[in-house]
Amino acid sequence: MLTLLIVIGGAAAWLLGTRKYKSSAAVLVANPFYTDRNNIFRNEKAVFVEYFGKEDDIDKVLAVAKSDQTKGVIANQMELAKIYKYDTSKEEDRTALSVRFNKSFDVKRTEYQNVEISYTDPDPKLAMNVANNAVRIIDEIYTGYFNSMRTGARNSLKIRLKQADSMISSMTDTLANLRDRYHIYDIISPARQEMVSGSMKSGGGPGYGHAMEEIQNIEATKDQMVSDRARYVSLISEFSAGQDPSETAQIQVISPASIPDKPTGLSLPLTLLVFLLAGGFFACLWALLDAYFKALIAVKR
Repeated sequence: MLTLLIVIGGAAAWLLGTRKYKSSAAVLVANPFYTDRNNIFRNEKAVFVEYFGKEDDIDKVLAVAKSDQTKGVIANQMELAKIYKYDTSKEEDRTALSVRFNKSFDVKRTEYQNVEISYTDPDPKLAMNVANNAVRIIDEIYTGYFNSMRTGARNSLKIRLKQADSMISSMTDTLANLRDRYHIYDIISPARQEMVSGSMKSGGGPGYGHAMEEIQNIEATKDQMVSDRARYVSLISEFSAGQDPSETAQIQVISPASIPDKPTGLSLPLTLLVFLLAGGFFACLWALLDAYFKALIAVKR
């Protein structure tokens, strides 16, 4: 009778309980060194680059995925507070939402060196949408870190480029004024050798020697600034490569989440079997203890 009651109780609990569905997406982590400018614009011998992320890269993705900030972004974008009827203006509701999300959301590494992102919910379609959007959000945050580093380097180079343009413009005006004033229109070699051309209009005059030295010094500095400017432009172009998320996605989906057709957990037959075994065990234990204590009482009498 005890076994039967336990089995009936287990069946009732399974039938009256809420079915929950788990939807999972499997992703691969890319090697960030592949998208580094030193590998994209290499001008030396070809170097083998491992396209798949290593254990350290997977750990970083897991750290991003499990952070409270990432979970908060997922919950906000999916409007889970509205779906679960929580008032985010109340601290206890925010805590309850966080607890519920943490229980339903799972990120783990598999034996195949990929990452599985899953979400469990009574609504199978919601479980699928949360899992797929979680992959997108994690990729945006993880890839955004690398893009922000590239953007910072590019912005720094843009500042240097602007300074170089300003200095080149100033030196150009100074050179033009000196040449017009002293009629020195030759290209003067910075190495203090002969004139490149013979178009000098004047043979000299007061201040001519000083003007020659000044023009030569300014020319040498300007030539170096023009060379630096060209390098800045090239580097800006390199650091701009891969800024679009579609170009440098660090997380590749190999199996998107789909609507689950079966609820998670034990099925009804397995549930009945588990409760049958548990009921039989406790019934036998009860019978043994009952017989033992009855025998013990009889011996004392």
